[in-house]
This record gives sequence, structure tokens and C-alpha cells, in this order.
Amino acid sequence: MSFRHKVFALVMLGSLLVAGCGSVKPAVTPQPVATTRIALEPTHTLPPQTAPPVLPTVPSVATGSEPSTTTTEIAPVPSAVPTTRPGYFSRDQLIEDARQLAEIIESAHPEPYINGGGKIAFHRRLHDLLNAIPEGGMTQEEFVRLLRPFIAAVGDAHTELWSDYSVSNHAPGGVPLRFGIVEESLYVAGVPDEGSRDFIGAALVSVEGVPLAELCERQRKIQGTENQYHALYLLANRSLWYKPVLEDLLPEWQDSDHVSVELQLSSGEVQEVVFDLPQDVEAMHTPESQVTLPATDESGFLYQFMDEEQRIAYLRIDHMSHYREAREMETGGPAPGLPSATETFR
Repeated sequence: MSFRHKVFALVMLGSLLVAGCGSVKPAVTPQPVATTRIALEPTHTLPPQTAPPVLPTVPSVATGSEPSTTTTEIAPVPSAVPTTRPGYFSRDQLIEDARQLAEIIESAHPEPYINGGGKIAFHRRLHDLLNAIPEGGMTQEEFVRLLRPFIAAVGDAHTELWSDYSVSNHAPGGVPLRFGIVEESLYVAGVPDEGSRDFIGAALVSVEGVPLAELCERQRKIQGTENQYHALYLLANRSLWYKPVLEDLLPEWQDSDHVSVELQLSSGEVQEVVFDLPQDVEAMHTPESQVTLPATDESGFLYQFMDEEQRIAYLRIDHMSHYREAREMETGGPAPGLPSATETFR
């Protein structure tokens, strides 16, 4: 594999195609807005980042007769401009890697076209991607930002980049709130300081004026998702949390020193909160749960009733890594003596 200096790694873990998310309804109804500003002294400073190039909008392509080969033809391009800028890769290198990436997807994925409009649409997106690479080359993060929508269009969560942006876990630079998921909503499950504890339990309405439903739609365009819950999970744990990914999600977010969030409090009031960035989030404040749930044993699997009347059933799956199927995938051979996850779950 010729990816330069380990620029990125593509993982194809197989196809586990699940029904798509469908349309998403806004989680809450906007109410009159009050504004609060949260200004904490930042303890970590993230290095400035160069704004990524604006990606071209890819028009929809109707599927028709399939081309006879998988080769993508692009218009002749001038020779790549030599570059000595540190951290940049030449246009020729990036075109070669992008073509190889497309070939890997087509050869390894059992259905690389089914969720993306067909084979013609796949190669149209590749054509636009190649022509979007500037003559002066790109950095690793700029190239990753260009590749993400192309890979996401495959519509499979198992097709993704494993190595993409450099981020800080101490000062991630995005929305300094930890979110949990309830049905089709995100709620505040953790806050960065005691002064923000009143926001715990509040529902997320918007970020930088973009409603949650639109954020979900955008999430699907930058990373493959399996279903509605998966899109919300990626928003809560990555895209809203880390600055580089939030920039992908919100290209209109220009002032990375601040981020504006609208929350619907338990009273029904919608309140705008402006956070100064970056913030140290090592010690997030989270409430203790008022419900004690039973834990699994080493099998990672548990089901039981929660009440004597047997009206509330509880199913918990912590992992599937100790079963025969997982070991067979790791070793490529049989794993005698281990229980089968399929048989256990049935």
C-alpha cells in the first residue's frame, strides 16, 4: 500500500448494511431565547490551523447503464507544481493515493455503490475529488478533509479513515459539553465547571444556529453511518467535541475562539450559551445516576427482569470480543472451545 508516510489508513471490516436513518425531526421546538456567556480562562492553547479548501458541491447523478470498467477518466491536468513546503504532499502523490483508495473500496467492499447512487455516481465523485486537489499539493489534514465525504458516500460505517486529525483530549476545542442520547435527541450529560451544572439534562437545540436535525444530516455526509442512533453517537462523542471535526460539520463556524449553543432547559425555556474556547475538560462534572443497573460477567452479556412483576426487561451487551466469531476473525482460523455469540444471544 503506497499511502505516503502513513498519511492515513483505510479499514474495510466488511459490510454490515443497516437501514438508513431517514428524515430526522427536530428534537425540540424553539422557544424565546435567553443568552448566557460562559467564559473560562483557557489552560491549553491549540495551534492555529489553516482553513481547509472549500470542497466543490457534487451534483446528483442518475444511475443508468453501468460502465464496462472501473477506471475513472479525468480531464488532463498540468504537471504538479513542485513543492518544498514541509508537511505537504504533491498533487501527483495525492492523485495516486486517491485512485488507490477508490480501487480498494471497489475491490474489497461487497456493495460499494448501493448506498451512493450507483457506479456512475461513485466515479463522478472520484472525478470531482481528483480535480479538487490543488496544484500546490495538500497537507495530511487537508487531504483527509477532502476524502471524508467521498468515503462517507459509500454509506457504510465499516468504511472509514482510522487516522485523520490531530486532536487534544485535554482541550478538544469543540463544544465543551458531554452529550448523552435519548431517542432522537441529545441531552447534556456533563459540564466543564460547577457554574454550568444547571445545564445538565437540557436538550440540545442547535450549535452555531444549525438545528440538531441538520447536524445529523451533515454528519452522514462526512462519515458513514448505520442508523439514526449511530449519527447521534458520532455527533456526541466526536464531531461536536473536537475542533477539526466540528469545522467539517460547521463550515460557517469562523470564530473558533467561541462557540454558540442553544439548549432547552427542563422549564421549557431555550437558552443560548456562548463558550469561550479552548477549555480544559479533563474534569467534567457529571451527576450520579439514581438508577443502579446490574453488571455483566466476563461474557459481556446479561438479560433479566428488573421488577418482580416481570414487566420491565433489561438486556445488556458490553462486548462481543470473547466469542468464537471474533477470535475467528482475528486469527483467520477456527477457535475451538469458545462459545458462539450467535448461539448465546439466541
